[in-house]
Amino acid sequence: MERQARAGYRPGRLKHHDRQPRQRRVCQSRSAHLAGDATAVTCLFGEGIRNGKPIQRSTASKKARGSMARWMAENKLEDASELTAFNIGYRHIPELSDKNTLVFMNAQAQ
Repeated sequence: MERQARAGYRPGRLKHHDRQPRQRRVCQSRSAHLAGDATAVTCLFGEGIRNGKPIQRSTASKKARGSMARWMAENKLEDASELTAFNIGYRHIPELSDKNTLVFMNAQAQ
């Protein structure tokens, strides 16, 4: 049997164990990539609280980030302090938030 006829054969492709490990770039600081007056804020979207920390579900958080990005564009937000007004399915929890991290909890979990 010829090698090209075998299912799954791709010429020039390395097998998993033959590959070189990928070089990963680690960003030392998010602020290194921001303009001088820009602010980096982390938004956490929780479905509940366990041990005093929000429980995050990856798919729900991804949908919430998309909703927030759309809401930010529609409302033409200019300042990070305006993010606390976001209330589409989630609401801001000031007790769990700090200056650089805003925590939003699912409105149904409350």
